[in-house]
Amino acid sequence: DEIDRETKIINDLLTLVKSDKATTKLNISQVSINNLLEQILKRLRPIAKKQNIELVLENIREVTAEQIARTNCNNAQRKLEMLMAANFEPEDLMITATYRDADLPESAEVTRRRLGKVFAQLRAYRKARGLPDLKYIYVLAGRHGDHRPHAHIILNAVGGDLELFKSLWIWG
Repeated sequence: DEIDRETKIINDLLTLVKSDKATTKLNISQVSINNLLEQILKRLRPIAKKQNIELVLENIREVTAEQIARTNCNNAQRKLEMLMAANFEPEDLMITATYRDADLPESAEVTRRRLGKVFAQLRAYRKARGLPDLKYIYVLAGRHGDHRPHAHIILNAVGGDLELFKSLWIWG
């Protein structure tokens, strides 16, 4: 077993020397690092055991892009839920701002700018009347495919906010 291992190492080194001198193409391929480490440990464990050394590999599972995306989505949803619970009450407003055909925005950035103007006007209205500061969360939707763009908005409510928002949102 030890002789086979040394023979393989020597052959690998000879192959490297030959490839360095000649124009031999290297055979490059993608491998699983976990599998490679398992193979290395199979060879090293008998040697380590003779020296009373224990080799342990903590195998970390491979994570797919889909798993990462799902985890990120779950974390974003949890964060949004905590933000809503900390800042809003059941009597606050949930508004969906939509667009008329003639006023459809060219991009999500246009919708962001328009919402920014409306929020600035709401903020100024509240400040001028000594009302509580404006708090809001919005999510843009309908930006993919043939879905109509719109925004889901949560506002901390004070009297008359819905009517005021309707008068300020002139695009839908």
